Amino acid sequence: MPRILLVDDDPETCTFLEELLEAPNRQFESAQDPSTAIAKIRSEAFDLLISDINLNDQRSGLDLLRRFKADQGAPVVLISGFGTLETAIEAVRAGAFDYISKPFVIADVKRIVDRALEQGTPRTEAPAETPAGPVGSLIGRTAPMLEVYKQIAHAADSAAPVLLVGESGSGKELVARATSSFPVPLSPTIRTGAMESAACAICL
Repeated sequence: MPRILLVDDDPETCTFLEELLEAPNRQFESAQDPSTAIAKIRSEAFDLLISDINLNDQRSGLDLLRRFKADQGAPVVLISGFGTLETAIEAVRAGAFDYISKPFVIADVKRIVDRALEQGTPRTEAPAETPAGPVGSLIGRTAPMLEVYKQIAHAADSAAPVLLVGESGSGKELVARATSSFPVPLSPTIRTGAMESAACAICL
């Protein structure tokens, strides 16, 4: 019987998520602050943590992620309406199963939660340091930009080559520079050199 812990400083958001994710045999607990959430994590077993990053407290959803992963090792899904590229990369590298943005896309939330519960405990790696300050010239905190940040975070977390395709002026070089700004975890020598860009065209 899956047990899900919902953490958001807005109780209406917790109620909304519980109603949205309700399914046979699922049980929900909620908390509106990190202290209450940590107490529940210490005393109860959960199969999934869903937490907002900004909890209007000295501790954030990222702190809860680390505590939950250390204590229970189950998946964590983080939520943010004001995320940045650095936050997305920190969340991915700290072990977040996924990172979703407000306002919610209902189908995406359900799909991500279903996947998290099916997959169970994902891979764990030592968190890597993330550079302080802005990365490149990427700005914006809209839901589409948060999706871009999440994709960059996953690319930056991999040592595999990355191919960026798009029309001229769509921001490929900005994304490439942002991705290359972060050393690959466990392979710090990768992406430490200067990045070179080139314009090319393919005729079909």
